[in-house]
Amino acid sequence: MDRDLILLPIRAMMWKLGMAGVVVWLPMVGLLLWATGRLREQHRQAQQESEWARAAEAALLQSQERNRVIVDTALDAVISMDAGGIITDWNAQAVNIFGWEREEALGRRVSETVIPVRDRDAHERGLRHFLDTGQGALLNRRIEMMGSHRDGHEFPVEITISPARLGDAYIFSAFIRDITARKRTERQLASQYAVTRVLAESRTLEEAGPKILQAICESLEWELGIFWRLDRQGSVLRCLDVWQSPALNAEEFVLDTWRHTFTIGKGLPGRIWQAGEPTWIKDVVQEANFPRGGAAARVGLHGAFGFPVRVGTEVEGVIELFRREIKQPDEQLLKIWWPMSD
Repeated sequence: MDRDLILLPIRAMMWKLGMAGVVVWLPMVGLLLWATGRLREQHRQAQQESEWARAAEAALLQSQERNRVIVDTALDAVISMDAGGIITDWNAQAVNIFGWEREEALGRRVSETVIPVRDRDAHERGLRHFLDTGQGALLNRRIEMMGSHRDGHEFPVEITISPARLGDAYIFSAFIRDITARKRTERQLASQYAVTRVLAESRTLEEAGPKILQAICESLEWELGIFWRLDRQGSVLRCLDVWQSPALNAEEFVLDTWRHTFTIGKGLPGRIWQAGEPTWIKDVVQEANFPRGGAAARVGLHGAFGFPVRVGTEVEGVIELFRREIKQPDEQLLKIWWPMSD
């Protein structure tokens, strides 16, 4: 039998099978090539989106860092709190003004951190009222109030509180400025004006004395004032008048004062007479040249400040001022030359 005749039907069958495989295989190859291309495109898009995300994240971080620098270098204290009254941000100036480090302040209640005890309930009521009604009488306004330092002392501040809605909740930003120096200057100017007015309306120092003491003590927040008149014949200073705050009980010291006279250089009045300029004692109880120190200690007086009363160029008297607190020297107050004349 012819070999070619035998193989012919076999070859025909194999060719048919091959053609069928091609029909099946070619679409599969096409699908595979399409899928590969699609995956490459998706991978390229994913890489591009990842780069965009990294760029957006970097821009966000840069923006946050820029905002943090702006907040931390602000001259005012910037404090943020949530709707529960909890501190969520606390800048560098807040540290300087209130004495709490940022890590200590975060998470504390605002009312327990910067607000005096007597005002805390009012703050909490105001916060609840705003959350219930959307109204707050003190919001978005510049107001003056007292702030509380970490060590417990109070000081005047100017504050603006602004609410902002974030999703379903409110956040609050407070911008706070310490106005202690400004208030002190205002009080000193008011005191100078009051003294000048009293002198203009009075014919003698004896007549002006009580009004001067009250004007100075009330405007500068001293609790006790004493007016010493120079007795030129006896070359001594004698007590002319005394004014004390209704909140102060210093009768023993006042009686001791009336019993004293001072020669030049003796005690605080004599020192001022001798120097002809203002003098400060941060604690009279510890002062050697203060004969009334025992009485001062018993009634709780410590800080003292005094200045000469002049008529023309001559010292005609001395005014002493006292407080219960130990007071560091106020250089600005020491520089004041009181415009007193008859």
